[in-house]
Amino acid sequence: MKLYDIVNEENALEELMYSCETLEDADALSALQVELEKALEKKSAGIIKVIKNLESDIETIKNEESRLKNLRIARQKAIENFKKYVVLNMEKLELKKIETSIGDISLRKSSSVVIDDADKVPNNFLKVEYEISKVELKKELNNREVPGAHIEVKNNLTIK
Repeated sequence: MKLYDIVNEENALEELMYSCETLEDADALSALQVELEKALEKKSAGIIKVIKNLESDIETIKNEESRLKNLRIARQKAIENFKKYVVLNMEKLELKKIETSIGDISLRKSSSVVIDDADKVPNNFLKVEYEISKVELKKELNNREVPGAHIEVKNNLTIK
């Protein structure tokens, strides 16, 4: 019996008790009420089991999400380390490109702004949020020295 049905029968039984005329009818209705209460108790116990199982599943899923996140981060770091290793060795051997049957690896020059001392960088390179605009600073660093910053040239690995 569904919980909804038990509640509906309980409500109908309550209405019948008010219209009960004989003691035998009252006893029969009382016995029926006891049966409905047992059914409700049994159904509630089942609902509690389902909820506890679902809560346990949620906890397991949370733990698995955390484990997978940590695994993803570890794999990302491994990729970064492999790329640094390949760049280092290609630079040592003065190679610009390696062609393989499954893909090519090549080095390309890139530059990025490194903020040595944010307090020394002139305010005209600050964004509205009071962050240093690396794009504008990089343009300026290409033309002249700016206190507190320099351009760092490095090789990035491209895999096609």
